[in-house]
Amino acid sequence: MTGLPRWLAAVGIVTAAWGCDNIAWGGIEISLRGPAGDSLPSRPPPTDSVPPPEPPLSLGPLVYVASRTGNMAVLSPLGELGAGGLLSIFAGSEGERVAKAVLAERMRPGAEFVLLSHGLRVGTLTLAAEGAEVSRESCLPRPRARGYLELVPEGADLQRFMALEKERARGTTFGFRGPLRDQYEHRAASLALAAEAIRSVGAPWPAELREARQEIHLVPLAGKERPWILATFLYQDVAQIGPPGGRGAYSLLVLGEPQLEGWRLVYSGYRPVASRGKGVPRFFAASDWDQDGQMEIVLEILGERHRWWAVLGQIQGAWDTIFEDPCEAPPDRP
Repeated sequence: MTGLPRWLAAVGIVTAAWGCDNIAWGGIEISLRGPAGDSLPSRPPPTDSVPPPEPPLSLGPLVYVASRTGNMAVLSPLGELGAGGLLSIFAGSEGERVAKAVLAERMRPGAEFVLLSHGLRVGTLTLAAEGAEVSRESCLPRPRARGYLELVPEGADLQRFMALEKERARGTTFGFRGPLRDQYEHRAASLALAAEAIRSVGAPWPAELREARQEIHLVPLAGKERPWILATFLYQDVAQIGPPGGRGAYSLLVLGEPQLEGWRLVYSGYRPVASRGKGVPRFFAASDWDQDGQMEIVLEILGERHRWWAVLGQIQGAWDTIFEDPCEAPPDRP
């Protein structure tokens, strides 16, 4: 370093670490070179990077079911109301993500929902701050939340409802249509409907058809003065989640339309356990949630391991299953 000013020597020491550069001061040219092969160190990737947020859902109106528990009710979405009818949104690999997103976007504390019974507006449900979760009670991941009830005075005893988000329920009519009690003519008609359905599919006959009937509901649907009859029958099975009673077990759901005299069979749902697996249908509610003038009938289905949902509706005047959760496959049997 003899012969160089001290400040220039210091510059050489500080800058020696930088690859190669030529610097000139006052006619003196100094070449600074690092060891061969050296390059600028690459910056390591961040280890605490935050994943991008999930994009918001682009879902249309949702249809909900609600069950009363004391002065509150538990709310859960059934599906999305699309142009082609009710659509399943919780199935498949994205089901869990969709369920969490619906809970965060549509079912926040304070959100209000209009409650429907037989197509009429009977009250409001306001979601509470606690109790929201993604439930596995059904075969698909479904969000559910608890809320506070406000019902019309006549509907104080109602237990089950269909529901819509408040801003999507414009045009619904306040009113009340109480549950109808079945009479002898309805019970006798349900047996006749079941007998016709059993003969048509060739199913085994129960020892006593009346004892095979699990439930009967009278459903007031538009355009008929008398109610429709919906009844569930079981053979070698029980109406609960669990194994069926035998290989020959089946469930049968019949729907009868009132005529001038009696009732006409317009739908029968025959489900043999051996080929389709267990699936016991139970009436949950009836409502015209899409306001097209035709009621839909919501069914809760009980299988061997899970419960799920199905809907009966009319397609070009004929009754059929228009929605069902894609849940249980027929179990393997010897």
